Amino acid sequence: MHDERWVAALQDCGFVVETFSRDRDGLAVAQIRQALERGHGPVLAGPLDSITKEVASSSRPVVGLSWGFDLLRMHGSGADMAWMRELQGLIVDSHANRDIAVKSGVSVDQVFEIPWGIDINAFTPRGEVLDPSTFDLPASAQTILSLRALEATYRVKDIVDAFTLITHDYPDTYLLVGNDGSLRAELEAHATTSGVGDRLRFIGRFAEYDLPALLRAATVYVTASEVDGTSVTLLQAMACGTPVIASDAPGNRQWVSPDRAGRLFDTHSPESLADQLREMLDSPPGPSQRAAARDLVVEEANWSRNRAQLGSIMRGPAGHHSISF
Repeated sequence: MHDERWVAALQDCGFVVETFSRDRDGLAVAQIRQALERGHGPVLAGPLDSITKEVASSSRPVVGLSWGFDLLRMHGSGADMAWMRELQGLIVDSHANRDIAVKSGVSVDQVFEIPWGIDINAFTPRGEVLDPSTFDLPASAQTILSLRALEATYRVKDIVDAFTLITHDYPDTYLLVGNDGSLRAELEAHATTSGVGDRLRFIGRFAEYDLPALLRAATVYVTASEVDGTSVTLLQAMACGTPVIASDAPGNRQWVSPDRAGRLFDTHSPESLADQLREMLDSPPGPSQRAAARDLVVEEANWSRNRAQLGSIMRGPAGHHSISF
């Protein structure tokens, strides 16, 4: 969970953290606001388009935490974003979201870019590789891997449709769909109707410590999301040296390019994705492109280093040591 990741980061920075959640705790916004007024120290609040907007006018200093999709969604819908100027600071995960925030009137020196980084020591090109037999696949199988949640915004159906377009020409290629979500049954039925059910495996959720072996085994990792800031699984794949194909969303452009073993396709277009899959399968990136992908992630998305930036952002000039999230 995104909130657990940031709570752990705050604790690592030496903060005593008190958490409030509408979904987890069943709290109304009014209850959260009342609880905040009884406390002290700064508040880190996200996503922006839900809870942050509601508590921005708190008497305590509030730092907004973008979850990537929130700024993109607000910007795309033309929503009023002037309220963000009330924030003491705003943490974003990508160049694209930084630009949106500044254009919305947030002072440039109040916007802090911290990519949602990864454990670069766990996600490496060397290490255990999952055997194709794990998924009842032949040893010669090439695998296309998706790990985004099975929800509408991640457009996993586009990946299934693109795979359907290439299966005839690539008989040794299989699609592995990980994670879970409300659309799983619908996607399973769609795969069967499309005639690719025998070439597709729904593999469910994997624990974080099992992901490196899975990503190393993949021929290509694919994400079709329509709203991405910085995708953690995309970075994990790149750090493992796995070639990636990603939707041409603003956040993905920051990371994905041919010289870094990656390709972009037109968002919402299975046909465009199918074209990029053909090119990737026909001409796999070489060692230098894969190494360049990892180098970028190590340089820009080392989570152990990036999360340390939280300390100075959240303490500010008052040197607070307690925080609400």
